[in-house]
Amino acid sequence: MKRVFLSFSFEPDDRQVNNKVVRLVQSHNLNTVTGERAGGEPLRDRIFEQIEGCDALVAVLTRRNQLADTGDGVFFTTSEWVKNELNHGRVNDLKTIALVEDGVKMEGAFIDHEWLPFTRTNMEDGLLKLSETLGLWQQEAGRTLKMMIVSPELMQNPRFTRNQMVIEYQFLIDGTEAGWQRGRLIREAGSAMIFVKGVQDNYLVQIRVTDGPDQWESDFGSQTVPIQLRRIAGGGV
Repeated sequence: MKRVFLSFSFEPDDRQVNNKVVRLVQSHNLNTVTGERAGGEPLRDRIFEQIEGCDALVAVLTRRNQLADTGDGVFFTTSEWVKNELNHGRVNDLKTIALVEDGVKMEGAFIDHEWLPFTRTNMEDGLLKLSETLGLWQQEAGRTLKMMIVSPELMQNPRFTRNQMVIEYQFLIDGTEAGWQRGRLIREAGSAMIFVKGVQDNYLVQIRVTDGPDQWESDFGSQTVPIQLRRIAGGGV
């Protein structure tokens, strides 16, 4: 997991809250994306594209207008745009979490999803729980491996070197095949590399290349890299 979309209001009163959330997310070595600048494109389309290009979304739902007191306490509305961004992340299967300021009225679909309460006077508890959530997401996402495909036959095939074949990888997890996922060929100085995402320590990895009826497949391999040593000194009897 590398990119997190931060959805929040850009009202001046919310700037301090937003800054704390940004600093926390970035402390996990994650890249943050916001909808503050749309690059001159239609705002809604551009922001939704940015969300879809991320791995996760953190929404900050702060107070807006006070609602009429019906006897259940004082409640506030929140930014409809932030709620829309949060929903868009969920629809696109991103990992999502909402930080919700005390008093913000949660209703409808928002009640059925996990959210973290916070107050402006004491954000520590909410930020700590957010940090724990980010750490869990990163653990579940695993690592990205850069693997070299070794095949003289494929390297001499223009369709392969032009990335016109289907490249896939799958994991063997505790003896069970996890299913094929699409990969993409990366050419580097006469070699062919593939980035394998979501790797955990105990996974074995298999790679498959398909071009119509033709297919190449590796055995399941470990993540360890063999290192060959050569003598550089000594050698006397």
